Amino acid sequence: MQQGKKFLSDLKLYSDYYKWLEPQGRYERWEEACESIMDGHRLTYGSCLDELEPYLESALESMQNQTVLASQRNLQFRHDQIQQHNTRMYNCTSGYIARNRIFQEIFYLGLSGCGFGGGLLIPFVDNLSRIQKRIKGTKTFVIEDNIEGWADALGALMSSYFVDKQPFPEFAGFELKFDYSQIRPKGAYIKGGFKAPGSDGLKQSLEKIEDLIEKWISIEGEKIRPILAFDIICHASDAVLSGGVRRSALNMIVDPNDMEMIHAKTGNWRQENPQRGRSNNSVILLRNQVQQEQFDYIVSLNDGANDIGFVFANSWFDMFNPCFEIVKIPILLRTDFSQIAYEELSDFIAQQQDKLGIQGCNLCEINAEKCETEEAFYRACMDASILGTLQAGYTSFPYLGSVTEQIFQREALLGVSITGWMNNTFLFNAPMLQRGAQVVKDTNRVVADIIGINPAARTTCVKPSGNASVVLGTASGIHPEHAEKYFRIMQLNKESTTANWLVENMPFLLEESVWSNTKSDFVVFVPILNPKEGLFKKDMKGVKHLEMIQLVQENWVNAGTNRELCAYPHMNHNTSCTVIMDNKEEIIAYIWQHREAFTAVSFISDYGDKDFNQAPFTSVLELDELISLYGKGAIFASGLIVDGLHYFDNNLWQACDLLLDPTMVLTGTREQVLLRKYWLNRANKFAKNYFNGDLKQMIYCIKDVHLFHKWETVTREFREVNFGDILNQPQYKDIGELASMACSGGSCEITHI
Repeated sequence: MQQGKKFLSDLKLYSDYYKWLEPQGRYERWEEACESIMDGHRLTYGSCLDELEPYLESALESMQNQTVLASQRNLQFRHDQIQQHNTRMYNCTSGYIARNRIFQEIFYLGLSGCGFGGGLLIPFVDNLSRIQKRIKGTKTFVIEDNIEGWADALGALMSSYFVDKQPFPEFAGFELKFDYSQIRPKGAYIKGGFKAPGSDGLKQSLEKIEDLIEKWISIEGEKIRPILAFDIICHASDAVLSGGVRRSALNMIVDPNDMEMIHAKTGNWRQENPQRGRSNNSVILLRNQVQQEQFDYIVSLNDGANDIGFVFANSWFDMFNPCFEIVKIPILLRTDFSQIAYEELSDFIAQQQDKLGIQGCNLCEINAEKCETEEAFYRACMDASILGTLQAGYTSFPYLGSVTEQIFQREALLGVSITGWMNNTFLFNAPMLQRGAQVVKDTNRVVADIIGINPAARTTCVKPSGNASVVLGTASGIHPEHAEKYFRIMQLNKESTTANWLVENMPFLLEESVWSNTKSDFVVFVPILNPKEGLFKKDMKGVKHLEMIQLVQENWVNAGTNRELCAYPHMNHNTSCTVIMDNKEEIIAYIWQHREAFTAVSFISDYGDKDFNQAPFTSVLELDELISLYGKGAIFASGLIVDGLHYFDNNLWQACDLLLDPTMVLTGTREQVLLRKYWLNRANKFAKNYFNGDLKQMIYCIKDVHLFHKWETVTREFREVNFGDILNQPQYKDIGELASMACSGGSCEITHI
């Protein structure tokens, strides 16, 4: 493994996954972590071990040689923690925002480490109770020191406003005084290798939700619209996320008629409503109903000023995880959902309230680099299916209720994914993929029968694989390596032992995270240098990439569906993907023409990694490339860059945003504002002198030159680190980080790793 990738893999494992072994006085090694995961399954399925053990041994061997990975949740949480909350086994969950208890359930799932995808269509939200002013007096709610207690606090707050159907009817109409005294202080040890986040994040979120609802009632009245439900969910997510990351573990499926939600992340939303950055929002478009003009319009909205995606679906009830590779129907009903018209949705949901719940899916991964022969691939398919099936048996959810348990059990979903496709293009073979998917299905049926659960309705997918690709050192998902030379940028909590060590020993790798509202995170700049003969994003753009995605969708993903077991027949998992927009018209036309093969496609420009500060993959140019691309401007840019960093608090990207949008308000002291205005005038003159007034080209130049200098600084002192040797005492993960480590949403390029 290349030095930078090895460093990144170890940093991720020691920061987030490895457990401290007290008798040995050290952290576990990879082989021990895999054995620990399998021992947990042995305890769970002890009654059928004689028949199951050969399958466990086979899967363990493939895990230990990193041919397959179990769910990252199972690497993070082990047997005792998962037995306490089975939800911790699951990467992603979905539900309709159509019943009053959904808010606290989403919060509970986030605290368990699950991503959540919500159905936020207007007819769904219409089924929520109205809200009203609280005039009965004051009551105290004592928050218990567990995730149920935190979730109940939100449920109690919502109940105090709901007119009817309150989860906690005893608080209806009362203002609530929250008692936080039972919550352990920040940093206190929690069994399982975690530390308490304290009550501050919860308190801030509850106060913001309360303020939000009070203002809403005063201005908008008693009816909840999707935009209010959305903001409540996002504020709750803030209590779980330790760092404010643009892409978080939420997505919302938006009504095509809801202009408020379509434009929820337009203009100055990052300053006015930063909580909305927790979620990806995508407009649902029915494949057999949407007109091309509507599709073109939705795509045109995502132009940089507006953050909204699209998702093709076969019914209004189709729900997705934040990365869109898993499709779910979180209702305990079998019918042809594609036949239910939009106009019928509200009444239908009202009649089926007792059948609404949550559905989830666990994920596991095949390492494409290790599949050098057909036999190796089929073995990996078998072992990944074993792991996924074992994981699907954890369906005790007392907090979520029996309907949710039955929904999970009914389809018993698997998410067997492959990462590193572009590291081994041998796998782009339709018959081989079809046979591999059949191996997954056949193995699942055998193991499901042994452990006494249903066979899976859908088994195969392709996920973005942010965490898995870091651990394995591969390209992520179905994407090529970013570039021959790039920074892999990772969020890291400041209080972790690894962060403390880096501050003392390798501070040149660190920057303050611009995505952390609470200033709790660093970002780590890890230099990655790939072989020149590799396959990079510049080689895999537009339609060429889409054709490969389509082949995988049709022969790996669709082939992994047991249609007769699905809640309704028109369902498949998906291939999560981001495509470079080299020819917009050609790409959009191809997706439209082949929309049966695509669900949600994220787009990024050739310069997309430079559009967002601290993007997880950020390419670095050579000196001759800089001069060839930008001419003299590249030579004379350094002074402008140094002053820009100084005047704008080390955030060159913010300075560039102000250049492109003069309507943005300059903030700071009088002296800071004057210096920033001076810099903006200089930058405009620089663009006129060296780029014929082309501000965008000038901005890309100063960003690229800045990154070139950063690369020189970082690589001059970068060295290999053996974290196992230097971390000689246990570190405990902030339990408040868990949601940010779950299924990270949306664009594969802008994600928390």
